[in-house]
Amino acid sequence: MKIGIRGPIGSGKSTVTELLSKILDLTIIDADEIAHMILYHSTVEEDLIKAFGKSILKGKEISRKKLGEIVFRDKEKLEELNNIFSPILKTEIIARIKQYENIILDMAILKQYALNIYLDIVIFVDADEKIRVKRLLKRGFELADIKNKIAMQNLAPSPGEILFVNNFNNLKSLELELDNIINTIS
Repeated sequence: MKIGIRGPIGSGKSTVTELLSKILDLTIIDADEIAHMILYHSTVEEDLIKAFGKSILKGKEISRKKLGEIVFRDKEKLEELNNIFSPILKTEIIARIKQYENIILDMAILKQYALNIYLDIVIFVDADEKIRVKRLLKRGFELADIKNKIAMQNLAPSPGEILFVNNFNNLKSLELELDNIINTIS
């Protein structure tokens, strides 16, 4: 079984991914983790410095925070970042999807990468914006950055996806609701 989890920032995608991975014995493919690894690939590093300037550096390394401040305030800059990352990221994720029989892919924008064609099921995880903001503040994000990221994502569920609204404040309630999804997909 190959499952994709997508949805906006702060919706609880990673929590849902972790729980489903344990319950269904799935290998997790974390797109953010792969993207962070790719960030330090020498040709990507060079392309990012060319595109966004040396202001994205902290010492000799690219600062994800500084890069994020640039791209999550300007859609064209975000598109430029995606153009640099997309080919390598997509290739790496496809290779991992093909490597394992049973996976769960945690990637907010998997549909934009057309990765849904490699998956049996896609679950769109969402939550009320107030809850998402609260979760992100707890993770150390600043309110202005949160608002920018939410505005830039503009994600919505697509036909054929399972919509899962994660407004839960405790794991027990979340686990009970996930049982309904598991019964749907099993």
